[in-house]
Amino acid sequence: MKRLAGYRLTRHLHLPRFLRILIRLVLVIAIGFGAIRWLSTEEQIAFTTNTSASQLLDFKSTDEKTPYAQVLQAHPEATSSAVNAPVIEINPVEYALAAPEAKLETENSTEGSLLKWKNEAGWVEWTFTAPSAGWYELHLDYMPLAGGNTSVVRGIQIDGQYPFAESEHIELERHWKDAKYPYERNEIGMQVRPQQTEIVEWSVKAVSDYSVSSRPLLYQLAQGEHTLRFAGEREGVLLKAISFQPQKQLPTYAEYQAAQPVTVAEADWHQVTEAEQFMRKSSLSIQTDHWSEPYISPDPKGRITYNVLGGNRWRQPGEWVDWELTVPADGWYEIDLKNFQNYRSGFKAYRTIKLDGET
Repeated sequence: MKRLAGYRLTRHLHLPRFLRILIRLVLVIAIGFGAIRWLSTEEQIAFTTNTSASQLLDFKSTDEKTPYAQVLQAHPEATSSAVNAPVIEINPVEYALAAPEAKLETENSTEGSLLKWKNEAGWVEWTFTAPSAGWYELHLDYMPLAGGNTSVVRGIQIDGQYPFAESEHIELERHWKDAKYPYERNEIGMQVRPQQTEIVEWSVKAVSDYSVSSRPLLYQLAQGEHTLRFAGEREGVLLKAISFQPQKQLPTYAEYQAAQPVTVAEADWHQVTEAEQFMRKSSLSIQTDHWSEPYISPDPKGRITYNVLGGNRWRQPGEWVDWELTVPADGWYEIDLKNFQNYRSGFKAYRTIKLDGET
């Protein structure tokens, strides 16, 4: 019986000869097809591990839409061309054209008339006049319609075209917070992460894409009449105001320091704000986590305690978190961060810091 069992097991592990030959033929054909596609493609291939920044900017894609970085590279004057230009205001409810599949309503509120785009289909188009030529930021006053879990996405066209590739996919974030803080503990002392709650509120956003720039995106306008079109992609939205604005020039630290009023030095003061005690965030993916390491605050003391925020869950460009703090008097304060980056060994992590919405 033992020899028979061994014989039957050996036979079971070996495939029939014709099946083995067929599998080898399939593998050879697949590899050959992939090699032919790779050798015959007209698309250039660039690897960031051995390519400089200038080579990446010079990379030519077969896609008709030009990346934003290459547009700015070709126009070094863009960031200062419209510094003194007036703001161009557009009333959302006064659109010129709209696709029939776009479900649009006008709502009257204490803040004025609002355009309610109830679905993600179709497009809406406005006409406007630019009094002077230049490069402008596009500012939106918006509120995502309640009920979704993802950001609103719209494509933005100027005069019937996407001026650069990134303009085809512009995100308008929802705002989220923990439903409860401090966190509750269960019967054995472990903290329980609360549900996430959407904060339904108005947002003022300069259209941006942090994967290409930490500054708002710039749109080139010649003097005269233009069309602005929003193409629906995801989620419904309320629009209160649209405007093109010249980009503000960021001062150097020395210029910023010199522009502030003189203040009297205050006595030593400090305030600790736990990272997990945030006011709002831009994405559900940004989550608190529990670490049990030396010098972590609060000390978990052997229990699950959510005492850090982000990590690998906060790594996408443009994701942000807001905290609220109060200082005792006007003056100069330092921001001391306790942080750790282990998402990519040897790489630096970057964040843009804003105070009261300004860099």
